[in-house]
Amino acid sequence: MIETPPLALRYFDCRGRVQSIRYYLRIRNISFIDARISMKDGVHAWQKIRQDQRLTGPFLKLPVLHWGEQLVAESAVIHDWLHRKLGDEAALSEQENLQHAMLGSSCRSELMIPHGMLLYQDAVYPGTALAATVPGIRNRIQDHLQTLENALKQWQWFEKLPGRHLMLADCLLWEELDKAHTIFGEHLDWAAMPALHDFFHNGRHAVMFRRMLGEHPCQITGRPQEAEALARIHAALNTAK
Repeated sequence: MIETPPLALRYFDCRGRVQSIRYYLRIRNISFIDARISMKDGVHAWQKIRQDQRLTGPFLKLPVLHWGEQLVAESAVIHDWLHRKLGDEAALSEQENLQHAMLGSSCRSELMIPHGMLLYQDAVYPGTALAATVPGIRNRIQDHLQTLENALKQWQWFEKLPGRHLMLADCLLWEELDKAHTIFGEHLDWAAMPALHDFFHNGRHAVMFRRMLGEHPCQITGRPQEAEALARIHAALNTAK
């Protein structure tokens, strides 16, 4: 086990922007407190702590990582901090570190954010015709996944996986693939991206990722009635067939 100061990861009881970090710390056998803010009573639990910078950081938002006495805010910064502090940066070449950073950024901007926005779409924009908007978002996700497939093949990303530790970008990629699978399912052409399909279903840590999701089921976002929102998205996809 890697020696670290006491760690606590503070976030809401959903997957959101930190599930990949939970995977990483657990699989790398790094002890941490998974401090989850309940959403069962709406925003009440969150409002109780929101103004306390000792818990919510300089921007009064989550996630926050407590690394001993050091507080680290913002999910991308937490990724970079752990990547450096836990020795992954030193284990990779300069080019591999650049690829790691680029993959992480791409997963956030082109997958995580669109997934979250889609699940909130008809709440933020009441009256949205999902049958008109969802297929376009699906197509954008499909295009980006195929672009990722090509880039990762060029980098020999999957060939290198067995010879190194699990990295945060690996966890983030799997998490966003699972979100895409949950949201779009058979409406994505998985056959067009066989390397990603194999990584998602048969990758070295895929069983552990799924086990963790099963041990602590929670929704993707903090949206109330997310299951109903997903059902409406699925209905829109079926209508667009």
